[in-house]
Amino acid sequence: MFALIAFPVVALYKGDFDHNANVYVATLNATALKAETRARLEFEEEFKRTWSENVNDYLRSVEEVRREMESIAADKNKISMEGLLKLEEKMSDIQEGINIQTPYVIL
Repeated sequence: MFALIAFPVVALYKGDFDHNANVYVATLNATALKAETRARLEFEEEFKRTWSENVNDYLRSVEEVRREMESIAADKNKISMEGLLKLEEKMSDIQEGINIQTPYVIL
């Protein structure tokens, strides 16, 4: 009526248990190290790609600002040159007026 099921009994000695535990822990460590290495490599790749994109964006924005500042400086120089020319014309007009109003005295 009752079936007797026999399970094989494995006698483990302390040395076998320690060895098996060491193998198990070493396997876990190796697996964890592989996973950690893989995660680190993936992170580094992502970091390099993101950093590269950010640096390129930054350099593009710096280049745009530089171009804008150059155009402002060119406009400012143009305005300055126009202002200097007008000032020079006014000064020459004033100088001519002074020369006309003041007779030369010959000694």
